[in-house]
Amino acid sequence: MQLFNEFCYLNNIPEEEEAIPGEALPPHNRRRALFLSHIGTRTLEILNKKCAPYPPNHFPVAALAATLAQVYERPELQSTYRYQFMNRFQGLSESLSDYATELQDLGAKCGFGIHLDDRIRDRFVSGASVPNAVRQYLIGHPQLTFDEQVQYALQAEQLEAQAKVYARNLQLQQVTVAAVHKQLSLGARQQPVSAKVIRRLSETQYLVSAHGVLLRPHINQMSHAALG
Repeated sequence: MQLFNEFCYLNNIPEEEEAIPGEALPPHNRRRALFLSHIGTRTLEILNKKCAPYPPNHFPVAALAATLAQVYERPELQSTYRYQFMNRFQGLSESLSDYATELQDLGAKCGFGIHLDDRIRDRFVSGASVPNAVRQYLIGHPQLTFDEQVQYALQAEQLEAQAKVYARNLQLQQVTVAAVHKQLSLGARQQPVSAKVIRRLSETQYLVSAHGVLLRPHINQMSHAALG
């Protein structure tokens, strides 16, 4: 209902008139029509049955929402929702942000009351697919809100992805260095360095060996000598 109320506020949908006991129900209005047109066919069928013999548009939105809450959020289902919540782990193809959103939606149905934020934070720490260092940080900072936890985990995920890209690039550079060493060793046996390798060297800014040594100056000298 919160999203619906916010949407009505942004679009200047007026509030409904309050029903006066003993008098006729307030007439159909834009707010009620908007609510009924966005709940889906299946949900509308449920309201038709619950509101019979009158159609749902004869009742205020608050009453319709309460009727749906009795259908979808029955107290006897809380144990089922809690079981699902406590066993909810991030899926292999599920993003971290999607997992966080799903935890919030599922946790809202569990009846945790004032402990809802604590339960969601604990479940996120246990069920999110994050590195152990990130998990230990979240455990060691219980003062973080759920939103802060998610933000920290997302930033760590982005940094890890950038580190993997850097590692792949470094590996490619090391492979290039190995190829250059091979060409130079062949050149020592009177075999010229190929033009393709020389061109590759000119395009490479820095080549880093497995020992972290910058090889560009030495290679440039060898390249000029081969071309000379």
